[in-house]
Amino acid sequence: MELDDLQMALSSSHEYVMLLNALLCCFVLVRDCKWQLNFYRLSSTHTDWISVLAALWLPAYYALEAGPTLLLCSHLYLSACKYSVHHLLTVSLFGLMFTHDLLTGPSYLVQATHGLMNFSYYYSPLLTYLFCKWYIVTTVYCAVHIAYHMLVTGTAVRVRTVLGAALLHLAALGVNNVYTGELVEICELEGSGDLERSVKVGTAHIVAIGLFVYCVRRYTRPTPALPLHADEGKFY
Repeated sequence: MELDDLQMALSSSHEYVMLLNALLCCFVLVRDCKWQLNFYRLSSTHTDWISVLAALWLPAYYALEAGPTLLLCSHLYLSACKYSVHHLLTVSLFGLMFTHDLLTGPSYLVQATHGLMNFSYYYSPLLTYLFCKWYIVTTVYCAVHIAYHMLVTGTAVRVRTVLGAALLHLAALGVNNVYTGELVEICELEGSGDLERSVKVGTAHIVAIGLFVYCVRRYTRPTPALPLHADEGKFY
């Protein structure tokens, strides 16, 4: 298959890949809510094939997309260069966290909102706008969650190193997203002065924030400092 054919095939499947990724992450969050929504816990993803698929589906797809976007980037298409950076940083970040058993519940929230934002892009500007805002919020929450576990007393030096690298990845992704015009545009809403639309947006934000705060507060329980080091080579 030629690289152009691969690019076309990946583009045609983009919305469905993103939707499945979002649904897988939502399933893991709901099924394992006591673990995933506990702020004080870094959850292992190595439990069953669904968790592994939810963790690796997006980076695997991005790894395939990286080739065609890098080719376009080599032809001086600036946006493709920015998307290439986005793809490669995402693959590197998930590879780093997955191999060290440190993927977090908040990372599934980021993937869920990211997937729903990309799927909505094909159907509803309003939903795209909402999920884009929630994608930003969940990314910040994920960064705070990782920073907490990096700084909390009792975390081993090698775990701090991994989490510090993850924060650098998130920061680089954020900067790259800000300077990618196409991504910034989908976070803007035309006709934002319309009263009916403003009411819908405000209501959606209030409901989402309320549900998020309720779930995190309900399931957050004190846990022993990470890692426990019950076995050599384990982080939990």
